[in-house]
Amino acid sequence: MCTEPELQRLFDERAIRRCLTDYCRAIDRIDADLLRTVFHPDSHAAYGSYNGSGPGFVDYAIPRERDRWRASQHTIGNSTIDFVADDVAHVETYVHAELVAEHSVVHFGGRYIDRFERRDGQWKIADRVVVHDLDRLEHTEPAFPIDKFAEGRRDSDDPSYRR
Repeated sequence: MCTEPELQRLFDERAIRRCLTDYCRAIDRIDADLLRTVFHPDSHAAYGSYNGSGPGFVDYAIPRERDRWRASQHTIGNSTIDFVADDVAHVETYVHAELVAEHSVVHFGGRYIDRFERRDGQWKIADRVVVHDLDRLEHTEPAFPIDKFAEGRRDSDDPSYRR
């Protein structure tokens, strides 16, 4: 039987995991409003060439992702969530991203090293460092006829927004 504190930890882990998946959805759908919800206003983010505030990362990344990639897909894997206080967690999450250009795909493997903080009942990223572990550039040609599937979009016209 779970104790109340154990049950609260499960809820906290679920909220952190949801924030991580919201990040992936936001960056892949180029959804600035959703992306802003994952960072605290005074957060810090270090993404390779970007090193600044979390909200500033949104302003930096959205036009860059829209202009640079035809499609992207960020998939998160293992997450280690260590609570160091009631409202602070250190989180390491494996990420694989596929970034699609006209005739190539970049495969990125890395980790998000995050400090999450719960403020006003909301778990959000207070500090993020993106760690690069591996990458590969692959030259490609389309493998499926595009008219056979619903077309994924990088905006609110994507089928996932029709609810």
